[in-house]
Amino acid sequence: NTTRGTHHFSIFPYWRKIAAVFVFLAATSVLYYSNFLNKDKEPSTQLVANTIIERKTPKGAKLILTLKDGTRVKLNSESSLSFPESFSDEFRQVSLVGEAFFEVAKDSTKPFVITTGDITTTVLGTAFNIKAYPDEKEIKVAVAEGKVRVDASQAPPNTLIASEMVTFNKDQKEIKKSDFDEIVVFGWRENTLYFKDASFNEIKTTLERWYGIDFIVEEGLSIQEEFNGKFVNESLEAVLDALNYTSKFNYRIKGKTVYIH
Repeated sequence: NTTRGTHHFSIFPYWRKIAAVFVFLAATSVLYYSNFLNKDKEPSTQLVANTIIERKTPKGAKLILTLKDGTRVKLNSESSLSFPESFSDEFRQVSLVGEAFFEVAKDSTKPFVITTGDITTTVLGTAFNIKAYPDEKEIKVAVAEGKVRVDASQAPPNTLIASEMVTFNKDQKEIKKSDFDEIVVFGWRENTLYFKDASFNEIKTTLERWYGIDFIVEEGLSIQEEFNGKFVNESLEAVLDALNYTSKFNYRIKGKTVYIH
C-alpha cells in the first residue's frame, strides 16, 4: 500500500503578508498626511515672516513711529512708510514715500536702509531727513548728526556727515552735495514753516500738505514774487495775510478750499 503523505499548511504566513501590506499602507498614509499638513503650515509661517506694515499720513497730519529696533521716525504730511514686521538678520530695510525724519537706533551689525525711488540711503545709526514726494522733481537727504551713504541711480555714491545734504534730480539723474539751512529743512518737526526765496507754487504745495487744504488759483493769475517768512504754529489765515503783504493777491477760504484771485 502506498502511504499517502500528510500535508500540513498554516494560514498564518498568508495573514502575515496581508497585515504587512496594511501596515505599509497605513504608514504611507500617515506620512503623506503629515507632509500635507506641514506643506500647509510652511506658507503661512513664511507669510508672517514677510508681513509688510504700512503707515500713512493724510494732508494736515503728522505721525511719530517707533520701530522694533528702537528707531524713531516722524512722518510729515501726505507721506507713507513701509517696513517688515520683523527685520532680517542682515539689515533693516524700509521704504519711504514723502518726507520723514529718522533717528536710527545704532546697530553696527545691521545697516538701516531706506529706499525712496531712485535713492537708497544706508546708515548704522544717525539722525537725518529725507524729502521724496512723488510729485516733486528732487529728492533731498539732509544729515543732522552721524554719517550716511546715499546711492542714486546712474550717479556715484555720496557719503554725508552732519550739516551736509544731497539733492537728486529725478529727470537729469544728477546728484549734488551742499550745505543747508537747518530751520528750512528740519523746521517742520517743530511745527515751524520757514520759507526762503520760495516761489508761490512751492508755498502752495507746502500749505496744502500742512493744513490739509486745496488751492484754486484764478485762471490767468500769475504770482511771480519769491517769499520769505517764518511761521510757528500759525493759522492758515495768518500765513496767507503775511504772504499777501508782499504780493497783492486776494484769497477766500471756504471749507477745505482756498480760492486765490
